[in-house]
Amino acid sequence: MKKVLFLVFWGLFCHIASFAHDGIRQLVQFYESADMDGYYSMAQRNINEDLSQLYRNGGCVELKIPIPFVEITNEQGSGKLLHHTYKYKGQIHNENNFNEQIGTEKLVPMLSIQFINTGNYKSGDNLYDYIRIDSVIVFSMVGLDKRNRIQSFWHFDDGDRGYEPVERFSIFHRQPDCHYSRYSKKLPSAYRRIRKENPTLLLSNYHIRNKGGMLYVKGDSIYVYDIATGKRMELNSYVKTNFSTEQIQAFDKISVPNIYEDKWGNDRKAGYTPQELINICKH
Repeated sequence: MKKVLFLVFWGLFCHIASFAHDGIRQLVQFYESADMDGYYSMAQRNINEDLSQLYRNGGCVELKIPIPFVEITNEQGSGKLLHHTYKYKGQIHNENNFNEQIGTEKLVPMLSIQFINTGNYKSGDNLYDYIRIDSVIVFSMVGLDKRNRIQSFWHFDDGDRGYEPVERFSIFHRQPDCHYSRYSKKLPSAYRRIRKENPTLLLSNYHIRNKGGMLYVKGDSIYVYDIATGKRMELNSYVKTNFSTEQIQAFDKISVPNIYEDKWGNDRKAGYTPQELINICKH
């Protein structure tokens, strides 16, 4: 009887594990077959639209302050580079006197994921079963300097803003107010530590990043690198340690990118994306 029960439980475990592994394989296969040039082009367009919107709403147009912009290029041997340009007033304050500052960062893509139907989540559920690709953002990016230190996050990593710096004062003179800013001393080296794990893929999720975690895939598991402690935990363990059941059940509530605010309906839940905002590139 014990042997039979063991076989039943072992079979159930293998079924659950296999389902989770299939989901991870699908994420990796999507990334490996993705038209990254197309997604980078979309990201450049969206980031510039977001920066333009930010400056228009901030009254910078009336003050005749040029809008900052980014350009993503392909540098041989360096992968994708993002060049961000900001023009600011010199000591003589007239509209023709601007200094130009240009920064360049190496981009690493992070596949953006959501958790759907988490209102049904129960303690003991495998979170892998709730994961889907974010069809609006698709890919966020982390910007690195020449020493692979994190400088910024691009394309709505926080769910709503196109650009977010790590430093207290950035090239665009924006102060970060997200949860990552609390770890500004530890965050720059986070990517280098994750890279030592030889991850297959970096992931991005609004709820995990707001706890100060960075997601990545290795083997058949998803891990969270905890910036505050410098330690890694498997996703299920991390979430159960850092979130209550009620908080996990709210994971399907999403933040909407600023540039889509006017186009989105009232139901801002994962899995209810308006058809015209789905940005999955067709292969």
